[in-house]
Amino acid sequence: MWSKLIILGLVGALIGYSTNVIAIKLLFRPLEPTKLFNIQGLIPKRKPEIAVSIGEIVANELIKVEELMDIFIERMDKEKFKYEIGDKISSAIVDKLPPFIPATIVTTYVDQFINEKGDEFINEISERILHEASTNVKVDQIVEDKIMDFDLIKLEEIILKIVHKELRHIELLGGVLGLIIGLVQGVIVLSI
Repeated sequence: MWSKLIILGLVGALIGYSTNVIAIKLLFRPLEPTKLFNIQGLIPKRKPEIAVSIGEIVANELIKVEELMDIFIERMDKEKFKYEIGDKISSAIVDKLPPFIPATIVTTYVDQFINEKGDEFINEISERILHEASTNVKVDQIVEDKIMDFDLIKLEEIILKIVHKELRHIELLGGVLGLIIGLVQGVIVLSI
């Protein structure tokens, strides 16, 4: 009787473990639908929907273009930027002027103008860039495109690398639950 109970428990453990291993494999495999039964892994089959969902979550909950631009503008070296603008404007004007007009006059006036109005111009340009970026940059579409272009085998490797321990616990838990169910069934069958 004990040998039958142990065999039923082991068979249950084997079935529970095996079904969980197969279920985990079916998350990714097969990559393409099979000819027989048209079976395809969950992630390959739903990749477009997953890409759209992740894109929306990233764009709505994690990364907003306005926040990125605000951080960029906040951390930008405005004094260096003003100097570079002034230098470019001075050089462009000097190149267009006749040689008898001294370059130092132009540089002096441009530097004075940049010092007086530069911050105002940078703020105006920053606001315009922020508006243009928030209107034209679609984070959700960028994320969706990146996910759709991502190789499924590489994605599988990354996910399995990250959650390997947890998936291993799920497989073992299937074996433990199968063992318990097999033992309970054995007790019921053998007691009848």
